[in-house]
Amino acid sequence: MMVSPEAKELIECSFDFAQPSLTQGCRRFEATIAPALAASPARTDTARLAHLLASAARGFKQTATTTAEIRSLIEDLVALSLAS
Repeated sequence: MMVSPEAKELIECSFDFAQPSLTQGCRRFEATIAPALAASPARTDTARLAHLLASAARGFKQTATTTAEIRSLIEDLVALSLAS
């Protein structure tokens, strides 16, 4: 996305035409990671933590330059979230 103006334009648009699909995908991701978060010793509400991670992951796609960087950012956020 960093080198493609077209991809950047798609990411920066409001995606009004696809909002239901984006919301559904985010909720599915949250539901997928919630059981793993529930098994952790974190004192945070599992649903809120899953929502935070899913929301951040969407943002990471806009700033990361490689898939490895996205994975690293998500792993770091999970570690930080579970440590609190």
